[in-house]
Amino acid sequence: MNIQVKLEGVEKALKMFNTRIVNQATRMALNETAKTAKTTAAGNIYHGWNLKKSDINKKLKTELARSSDLSAALVVRSESFSLSYFGAKQFSGRRTISRTGIKTGKRKSSKGGVYVRIKRGGKITHLSTSFIAATRSGHIGVFRRSTRKHLPIAERRLITVPSMFKQQDVYVPTLRAASRTWSTRLKHHLERLTR
Repeated sequence: MNIQVKLEGVEKALKMFNTRIVNQATRMALNETAKTAKTTAAGNIYHGWNLKKSDINKKLKTELARSSDLSAALVVRSESFSLSYFGAKQFSGRRTISRTGIKTGKRKSSKGGVYVRIKRGGKITHLSTSFIAATRSGHIGVFRRSTRKHLPIAERRLITVPSMFKQQDVYVPTLRAASRTWSTRLKHHLERLTR
């Protein structure tokens, strides 16, 4: 998924200032714009979905501009999230299992299966036939058996980050913030470098 910001002001600046100064100001403003886009997108995804900020940030990457390449990008990785990232907890007897480990309580829980909250502040979903387990690679996921036999098992995964990013309450504020940052920071750097 690409986010495009119209880079207005560069042509006008080239007519007024030295090319080297304009390129330097453009590079700095582009990089600040990309970082703003990442911060805004991550914040809006966090407010909508029951995920940790650190897990969201791992799926977003900025490619910064260089003197030889005046382009910057926000790269949104396409992998879907395992349900284990949405505060998943499995209750099994006295044990509570989650991504952070296993806790043993004093009393046996009357609950069974896995409980997750997908949307921040939304309802909790009960997955009665699912369980939390770690794979050989160390990945912790929410799984269910495809048949009544012990194997095979299938991981339960959810929406991808690009799908989250495309939603209006994430995409539109990100685009606005990036456009605003570009125009203000280009002007700021041009004024600073030409004093």
